[in-house]
Formats: sequence, C-alpha cells, structure tokens
Amino acid sequence: MKRLVFCFFFLFLGLMECQCVKSVNQEIRTGETLVKLVEEEDYDKIFSLLDKIALRGGGTLKVKCWGVDALSYLGATYSVCVYDVDGKRLSNNFEEDFWSYLQVKKSKMGAWQAYLLDNMWRYLPLYDHANYFRRSYVYSKSSKIELEGVFDDEESSFNQAISVNDVTPSIERKGDEFFISACYWTVFGGLCRQNCVVKFDSEKVSIKYFDSDVLFEYYQYILY
Repeated sequence: MKRLVFCFFFLFLGLMECQCVKSVNQEIRTGETLVKLVEEEDYDKIFSLLDKIALRGGGTLKVKCWGVDALSYLGATYSVCVYDVDGKRLSNNFEEDFWSYLQVKKSKMGAWQAYLLDNMWRYLPLYDHANYFRRSYVYSKSSKIELEGVFDDEESSFNQAISVNDVTPSIERKGDEFFISACYWTVFGGLCRQNCVVKFDSEKVSIKYFDSDVLFEYYQYILY
C-alpha cells in the first residue's frame, strides 16, 4: 500500500513538472513570436497573438509613431495606441490611462501578455536619442541577440553569462498579483533580469517595476 501511495505521489509531481514546463514554453514562444512580428513589421498580427488582451467597448489597437509628425523630432519612437470605434485616438502606452481602456484575462498568460505589450516599445523602431532605451529580450539560451559593437572577448563573456544563468522567464501568482521576471540585453547596462508585478483589479491591470538584477555588466559609450 505504501509503495502504491509513493507511486501516485511521484506521478503527481511528474505531471505538475510537465505542466510547468509546458507553461514556460508557451510564454517563451509567445515572447519570441512577438519579437519576430515586430522585426518583420507585421503589426496587424500582434494583437491576434496577444489574445488575452481586449479593448473595453470596442475599438482597435494600432502601432503608430509617437507624437504629431514625430519623425521630425529627435528621439522619436513608436508606441501602441488605443482608438475608439470612430477612429479617435484615446491613449498610448506612454500615458497613465492606457490600461484603463484594456481588459486582460486574469491568468499567467494574461499577465505575461500585458508585460510583453508594456515593453514592446523598446524594440519597435527607435530614432536618435530614443535608442538609449532599446532592449533585446532574452527568453531562452537559444534567443538570438545582436551584440552590436561588442568585441569578441566581450561576446565570449556574454555567452558565458547566458550559459551559467537561468534566463527563462518566470511568473508566480499570489492572489491578484503576478510577479514576473524576464531577461533583456542592453548596451547601456548589459544582461539584466527585469522584475515587476502585474496587479489585477477585475480585468484591469497595473504594472509596477522593481530594480533589475545585473547578470553581466556592460556599457558601451555610444552617443546618439
């Protein structure tokens, strides 16, 4: 009888581990697919991918250059804009009321997609001074990161940091809060792990960021 109980216990642990691995793989796949869509400028498919996020009262989400005639200004960037059913722009991801127009399914994937959407502007097209904010997100050891301007010995150190650190994203739920940790690369800091909490109030979210943990320090003296 004891042997049978132990067998069921280890079978349960195995099933739980498989579910966790499957969940992480889905999160990695969603993150990497989003990066690919942005690189290909296939913006229309982005909001189909982020299927746990919807607009309150209808309307559309669009990727637009931030500001009026923004390309004529230094530091221009693209952002995600909310438009109502009549085509009027209501907000964008740089404005405080952005998430009030969106509803997000309360789940690990919903919180993860909210995090992805909130940080997508960092690898949308950036111009001039805005490049100081550029980040390349690292979701697995096989993530392809362009180390622009990095010397061979520094690239070797970066690859070493990737190999010895767990760079997969993690999501932990505590009630209405989801604590997310994910890695990114920037030439103005290095390989870092970003930490934040996505808090739900019904289907409305707010995101609070904490200090990033530096896994491999790097700073490139480029002036934009």
